[in-house]
Amino acid sequence: MLSIESESTLPKTSKAEPSLWEAAKFIAGLTLISKALGALRDWQIFHVFGASVATDAYFAAVQLPWYSLILLGGLGGPFHSAVVAVFSKLIDAGKPPSDEANRLANTVFAVVGVVFMLASVGLGLFAQPVMQALMGGGESATTVALAAQHLRILAPVVFFGGWIGVFYGLLNVYHHYLWPSLSPALMNIAMMAALLLFPVDANGLILSYATVLGAALQCLMQVAPTLKEKWRFTLNPAGWAKLSDPNVKKLAILIGPMLVGTTIGQLLVMVDMLFVSKLEEGGWSAVVLSNRLLQLPIGVLQTALLVPLFPRFGRAVADTDWLSLQTDIRRGIVPLWLVSIPMMTAIVLLGEPLIRLVFEHGAFNARDTALVSLALSFQALQIVPYFARDTFIRVFYAFGNSWTPLWVSLAAIGVKWGLNSLLVGPLGLGGITLSTGLVTLINMGLLGSLLWRSHADTLATSLKGLAGVLGQLVLVTLVMIAMGWGLWQGGLHVSVLSPWYAGNAWLPRIVLALVLVGFHTAWVARLNLPEAALLWGKLKPVFAKIFRNTKRNTQ
Repeated sequence: MLSIESESTLPKTSKAEPSLWEAAKFIAGLTLISKALGALRDWQIFHVFGASVATDAYFAAVQLPWYSLILLGGLGGPFHSAVVAVFSKLIDAGKPPSDEANRLANTVFAVVGVVFMLASVGLGLFAQPVMQALMGGGESATTVALAAQHLRILAPVVFFGGWIGVFYGLLNVYHHYLWPSLSPALMNIAMMAALLLFPVDANGLILSYATVLGAALQCLMQVAPTLKEKWRFTLNPAGWAKLSDPNVKKLAILIGPMLVGTTIGQLLVMVDMLFVSKLEEGGWSAVVLSNRLLQLPIGVLQTALLVPLFPRFGRAVADTDWLSLQTDIRRGIVPLWLVSIPMMTAIVLLGEPLIRLVFEHGAFNARDTALVSLALSFQALQIVPYFARDTFIRVFYAFGNSWTPLWVSLAAIGVKWGLNSLLVGPLGLGGITLSTGLVTLINMGLLGSLLWRSHADTLATSLKGLAGVLGQLVLVTLVMIAMGWGLWQGGLHVSVLSPWYAGNAWLPRIVLALVLVGFHTAWVARLNLPEAALLWGKLKPVFAKIFRNTKRNTQ
């Protein structure tokens, strides 16, 4: 088994490069701020509009702009990933970019700007047929027309998305995590401010106007730190790399399949939209909100580890440093697996009362709570495979292979359609989100096995160890499910807690969650995983400080 007991095993390519743990803590804090603001933004939206026609129209229309801003242009998206994969091998993080790197960056900005500008104009011109195709025949003509109106307003967001992704990649190579991690918060702040300061229209168009403003601010925030690292931008084509340049070809070879693969991921969302359009009003808003709630914890954890790890993958491959690569792969997966099962337990048991407590105000009613909690309970099952799938994809990218993740994503479309057809009937919205988790699990398995086959000589030890850890975690999860079901059916909330229960819906759920998480912790402790020891070593001082402060405040 690989030893990861200290930070000394991390590959160091520059004095400017922070330790993985320090970078992860910093990014996690910034991402948590952004995600928390996002949750507050969602609360405000649903407080004002509920799960209604207005929110259905906005969330349907914003899918393509979000596809550009978050999936294509966000951290971990194709532009960010391709730029990191290529530029991390061209420059030293402790030195200004070379003339070669500057010319390449100018070419990327020029091509991306032109393509995404054309896409924005086309989306605005053809908003009505686009929304008609996306929403299918399940939605009313009024809802489709309103969604098209939203899309015309949102079209400029597509342009900003491409450039944001390139900025993120250039900054990530230089270990700048502040603005890429924090800038999405501007979108949330813009939307909340708009709902507070401007009159709210029944159609929710204020949401679209605020989204455009937030995207523009998010892009502008990246300019100053990029220029600070001596990147030189010019409108003169003489300062651009030629399209025949080998590095341009490397970027194209990487980013082409990445774009198609990300597009396929968006097609999976469209498949869900078609199925949800035949269910009850507000259904799509419920699916979107459940996904946002799930992304609050897993988005923070995934971004915190994968953003600083991805440049390490690329450098390890460039240096043929297979030990460091295997160590970092495990560091990108196992710690997240260890916390994902307690997280999943808490979401399943406490999701509904938390949604009721936080969101069931204003226009958001009990029916909306039931829809969102149903979708969230099944969606939580994707947490474990989610982390490994995304790590495996980035390992393929580090090897210059973006085709394998593309083919796996392509196969997922048919699987997703088939699972939706089987599960939506008996489970409703829960069938939509359960099928998402199953597709994520299948993707993880395929990517892991293909990575094993293609790089068995360099990654076999790490992948074999991951398979063993996953097997143990699957086993403990099955035992926890059986234990939880047995305790609940056995009357835990009535017999054991009856002196304190008094109809309180929270207490039995919290007690059951603590019992199951305690069982999981004891099981993991028996495995003697080095990742568990490292994780506990990092978290123990944090818990000790919280305990001391709590004790001091209660005295």
